[in-house]
Amino acid sequence: MKLRLATSVALFLTLTACGESQKPVSLGPDPTAPVLPIAKNCASPQSWIGGITELCNGKLVYRDYIYDDHGASDTTFNGIGALSSPAGNKTYPAGQGNTADLVELQLSINGDQLHVRALLNTLFDAKSTLLGVTIDTDNNANTGGGSWAPLVASSQGWEVLKVFDTGDPETNLIEGDIPLPSSGKWRIQAALAKADGTVMNVAFRGPNEGAAGVYGLPPGKGVWFEDKQALALMNGDISEFGAEVNVADLKAGVTRAADEVGPGLHERVYVSDYTVPPGEGTSCVAGRGDGGGTLSIGFEQEFCFLGRYQPYGIYVPNKPGPHGMQMAFHGSGANLASLINAPGMQQAFGEGVNRIIVVPSARGPDGYGSDFSERDLLDVMDDVERNYPIDLDRVFAGGYSQGGYITYRMAALYPQRFAGLVNWVGFPGNLLNTPAGELPITYTAGGVGDNFDLFGSLIHIPAALIYAAADELVPISVQVPIQQAFENKGTAYEYFLHAPAEHLTFVLLDQWEKEAAYTKDLVRVKNPAHVIYRTADFLGNAALEIVHDRAYWVSEIRGSNGDPQAFQDVDFRSYGCGKSEPQFSASGQGNGTGPVPWVSTFIRQIGETPVAADNRLDGTLSNVSSLTIDAAGACLSPGTKYHISSDSPVVIKFSDGRVLTLAAGDNSGVI
Repeated sequence: MKLRLATSVALFLTLTACGESQKPVSLGPDPTAPVLPIAKNCASPQSWIGGITELCNGKLVYRDYIYDDHGASDTTFNGIGALSSPAGNKTYPAGQGNTADLVELQLSINGDQLHVRALLNTLFDAKSTLLGVTIDTDNNANTGGGSWAPLVASSQGWEVLKVFDTGDPETNLIEGDIPLPSSGKWRIQAALAKADGTVMNVAFRGPNEGAAGVYGLPPGKGVWFEDKQALALMNGDISEFGAEVNVADLKAGVTRAADEVGPGLHERVYVSDYTVPPGEGTSCVAGRGDGGGTLSIGFEQEFCFLGRYQPYGIYVPNKPGPHGMQMAFHGSGANLASLINAPGMQQAFGEGVNRIIVVPSARGPDGYGSDFSERDLLDVMDDVERNYPIDLDRVFAGGYSQGGYITYRMAALYPQRFAGLVNWVGFPGNLLNTPAGELPITYTAGGVGDNFDLFGSLIHIPAALIYAAADELVPISVQVPIQQAFENKGTAYEYFLHAPAEHLTFVLLDQWEKEAAYTKDLVRVKNPAHVIYRTADFLGNAALEIVHDRAYWVSEIRGSNGDPQAFQDVDFRSYGCGKSEPQFSASGQGNGTGPVPWVSTFIRQIGETPVAADNRLDGTLSNVSSLTIDAAGACLSPGTKYHISSDSPVVIKFSDGRVLTLAAGDNSGVI
């Protein structure tokens, strides 16, 4: 029996409080969660665009959106949260959340029977969910049809209605048989409902569902890719959602991939290797990010989407690939449609600079980019890069508010992956002021790690920092130390301070042209001569295969003192490639008017200084017991001269087989 937990989430600030979170859970794969028997997508085995229908070895397979089970809409505001409100507003009984969320529907022929198999995201109880299936046997909408009772829905044209009222909670499957219609071509529809007949999720909706809501307004517009479903259910007629079935295709075992999904806004779903204990549902469990002390103001880390099937938002531009990729990590209380369901964002970063824009759900509205949330971010990026023509030299970090915190964190811990970053009103990791330690109290919200400690790793990542003078959540007292930290690095950045503007101004005005322009021509720095990187064991999670131990041509960094909270610092400079050194301007100032008046402070790259190639390595190490150097990436061949200072004994392995063992202190020689 799968372990389960039914809890709910208290969303930030004015969002409706739904209950208390649980204590932190142990992290790692859930050994009790079954590997569910899903049919493989013929084109992409482990991910799909929500709403597609295809033929796989004689099975008609529909793959749905995930967490789109909110039923019909009306004029009542749904209490899920102002920043991630659905279009539908029907709720589940206590402890039964998400139990009518369809993942996949399969149809196959077994003798004279049509076998129907519905895989659900969550199924706690065998009798909690109804699956209704109708067949229009003559494929004529003008004959038949009517109410789906006991399901509260109706449609035109059908002659056969079958309701399955029992599922298997161990496999999350509802399945059974319907006599095979005698005609060779017919139309099928399906819907999932609560036990009382309230329909929550409808199948065969196609890949272009709406997610047009802005903070839950207007009614019937949400951010969970179910606007059309909610409207149809509100009107009581779901005739528009269905699929035509050619019996000959099923009998012949035909495989036919779904029609290619064109550009635009979509939900994509991937199958995760991990579930958050207890393994399924939409209850929230607390993570490690607890605010960093006794102060609690409602921003702590929680993981709310617990199962194997994880959705993310994606906007694909109309221009041909290869595309850049713009990550747009969402803010606290928001979700996978945040930012990218706005036409201005789509135009500026999608069409304007030809980037696919990606918003991971991050395991919930307040995942803060570590542990299960970080695993989701990494897996989403990998999934996009597997399935779309991505130019890996034009991948950008970016995010809003909480997503801004994640932006700093991801760029600093994975600097070799990003060409630049855009940060909208992001807090650095301490909401109360300045780098940790300068005040007697701090508040880290749900963050694991203070980015002030990591900014040094961003020397090769130009940054556009978008902030508001009247920000009520990330005030000037927090912004100024961020600007100073980037200024002290002496590398490219621009801090834009907007007045008048507050925390939500930019997302409401939906104008992003200047930050898109700032990043337009940036490309990823590969194997730079100078590598600065800071990491610590506590920032990662070995059980989730999250290890921050590499940057550019340095990898497998291991600490020396055994303290998981202690930082390991690497500062290496290789002269082997003879790469030119970037030249940067003195600090300058700018001003402009979009989307509201702003002033800026900046440092820009203005040129390069040639450097003669020399088979030489200089560096400083702190709390490092061992690391590996990619000899080719650093252009260091046998006979490398070195001068390395370390505060502890260290073993340096080269990828070509050389091994350098150094004592604590200053070390010079040739290897």
